[in-house]
Amino acid sequence: MKFSTLNECTPTITNVDIVVAMRQVPGYLDITLSDFLTVYRLRHAVTDVVKYLADNDISDLPMIRKDRTVGSPWPMTTTV
Repeated sequence: MKFSTLNECTPTITNVDIVVAMRQVPGYLDITLSDFLTVYRLRHAVTDVVKYLADNDISDLPMIRKDRTVGSPWPMTTTV
């Protein structure tokens, strides 16, 4: 599974869909259509990644910053 953009793993939603959904919420929502769409895409991307990890029995991943590992879920061992 390779996602180069958030759009690849997000169901299609239009501005009209967003406005219709927002009108169903009682009260006032202080969010732009663009911000709502960003949150929506991130939520679906995270859901897809979590499902992929669960389906493939992956429970631990190293923490990466740029091109170096900064943390690992596996215990560090040292030889003396």
